[in-house]
Amino acid sequence: MSAEDRKEAASQICLAIMQTFLHEATWTTLGFPSRPKHGLFFDRFRPKWRVKLEQRAGVEILSLVGAVLGGHSKPTFNRHLKTDH
Repeated sequence: MSAEDRKEAASQICLAIMQTFLHEATWTTLGFPSRPKHGLFFDRFRPKWRVKLEQRAGVEILSLVGAVLGGHSKPTFNRHLKTDH
């Protein structure tokens, strides 16, 4: 696998992660009425617990999707790594 192929695979993984994160159904499945669309300015006027909950859920979504997609591509990347053993 060439460097360009690895770069393309990484780009596809990042794209899939962000599409999942921004998809409305992901957030509604977790019980949110919709995907949070507030900026930092408006977060000051919202309850702190709600802002922290949305931030934590976002981190969990990104971590979970990244682990799942990264796990599928890992054998492909490892197969091309050279070891000294």
